[in-house]
Amino acid sequence: MVDNRVTATAQRQLISSINSQARGAQLATDEELLQGRFTSIQRAEDEFLLQKKENRTGLPDGLKKGMESLSGYSLDHVKVHYNSNRPATVNAHAYAQGADIHLAGGQEKHLAHELGHVVQQMEGRVKATTNIAGLAVNDNPALEREATVMGERALQFSAINSPQNPLFIKQSDSGFPLQRVIQLAMDAGNGTQWHIHHGHIKLGNLTSSRVEFNGRTAKEILKELGEKINRHKLNISGALAASFRECIDYIKANC
Repeated sequence: MVDNRVTATAQRQLISSINSQARGAQLATDEELLQGRFTSIQRAEDEFLLQKKENRTGLPDGLKKGMESLSGYSLDHVKVHYNSNRPATVNAHAYAQGADIHLAGGQEKHLAHELGHVVQQMEGRVKATTNIAGLAVNDNPALEREATVMGERALQFSAINSPQNPLFIKQSDSGFPLQRVIQLAMDAGNGTQWHIHHGHIKLGNLTSSRVEFNGRTAKEILKELGEKINRHKLNISGALAASFRECIDYIKANC
């Protein structure tokens, strides 16, 4: 005689075991699906971050990060044009116009300086001071000196600060209203009136005092300058003395 109670109990235990295994299998499947979705989402986020961080500006990473950290502006929109023929049209080695930096061949040394001009223009502080070849040009000596200092500090900052400690980057809201303003490359800051400007030395706007630097030694430059001072009876004393001496020191050190 078969004990039905024992059989029924065994069946219930078997069914319970099957259901338990089914639930476990379903949970495992659900977890795999969730894990797969999470992996896909994480991969998409990682790809987005990589794309976002990719530097497409033409700026060296260190210089870009250094200037961003110092200025607080994102420079992702900047575009550097190397070996550009445009600077020659305005008698310059390089220039910044809005977010574009144009460098003549072999003039990469001006990049940090011109990036400083980009920030100045983003801040809306650049006004046209003259016109060259139909283009509005700013050659304000204070902004020129500031751009040089900004470029040097950005390079120093990038060298001593870890990229693992990024600062908050803000976007410019100036709308670049002065994109037509071009700031020309300066080999040295303008003096009070005597100045080094675009590869020459000159007293104010006096064309007769202009002496070109290109392809010449310091001795040749100073000789011609002395001749022009005597010929045109140019004043190098009083208020002009300090700026004249500044230019002479630059010629001796760099030409």
